[in-house]
Amino acid sequence: MRSLLAAVILACCAFALPVRAADLPADYFKSKTIRITVGAAPGGLYDQHARLMARHLGKHLPGNPSVIVENAPGAGSLKTALYIYTAAPKDGTVLGVFNRGLAVGPLIDPATNTFDARKFNWIGATSKEVAVGVAWHTAAVKRFDQLATTQWIVGATGITDDSGALPNMLNALFGTKIKIVTGYSGGSTVVLAIEKGEVEGRFWSWGAFKAERMQWLTDKQINLVVQLALERAPDLPDTPFIMDFAKTDEQRQILQLALVGQSFAWPTIAPPGVPAPVVAALRAGYRDAANDPALRADGERAGLSIIYVPGEEINQLVDKVYETPPAIIKRAREIFATH
Repeated sequence: MRSLLAAVILACCAFALPVRAADLPADYFKSKTIRITVGAAPGGLYDQHARLMARHLGKHLPGNPSVIVENAPGAGSLKTALYIYTAAPKDGTVLGVFNRGLAVGPLIDPATNTFDARKFNWIGATSKEVAVGVAWHTAAVKRFDQLATTQWIVGATGITDDSGALPNMLNALFGTKIKIVTGYSGGSTVVLAIEKGEVEGRFWSWGAFKAERMQWLTDKQINLVVQLALERAPDLPDTPFIMDFAKTDEQRQILQLALVGQSFAWPTIAPPGVPAPVVAALRAGYRDAANDPALRADGERAGLSIIYVPGEEINQLVDKVYETPPAIIKRAREIFATH
């Protein structure tokens, strides 16, 4: 009886051992090509981060495969998410990079986002991000607390992407007086509208702002009204942090739901059903590539801030946000519904 019990215990312990990258044959990816499908057009930050990783990932994977990037923009990356979820090969040779906001898409709009983000194999991300509200120097609004009484007109490419969804959320949660002007074809057209005085600012990824318009801040042409993320940006110590303004559990939980994707900007995923040793090898290779001095030097030359986020950490964040109480999800759906 004791020997049987010991055998059962040993079997359970063996079953519980973590899967390691070393469990995969050393030549598993030899002579193969890994395709990274990017759900965004060439040239943007999703594309830039994917291509940076593609240049270095292969040398850190078993068999040193070639890695190429393919762009498949459409429906705000939803096209890529659905392809990875339903049709991509499950052998590790096809990965996806998609809009980080889609991690909670099935909670906000399940009819459109017909997948379960918990079932993706999250491989890693190359940075964290913070959204910032940027106000032109002629705007009456300089700081977030002024928005309770003062109108601020911002430009947006749509009400469902960050440029429109974030100010819409602030209006709903905090009663801010932000007027959102939509219909701009892209971020560059919003920038032109700001410079021409059509609108007074916009909501922007801090990383993108630094890469594209940091001179505005240097020349004191803008004020940073607020930063939105679950963690304050280290280089924005004096910019108001949205989590400091949350006074109720509902406000905090909706912010956590809406902003969780900022914690894993530019994420890479593998399809559900990829064997665990392959996932482990991809995660290990991604980790080693993200920490490779050569990749970081390339990133610095391109103006890309690299902060490695492990796939396991992303999985935990996504699992946690899926535990959001139904009443909070219902309220979030009301806030983020397409207008």
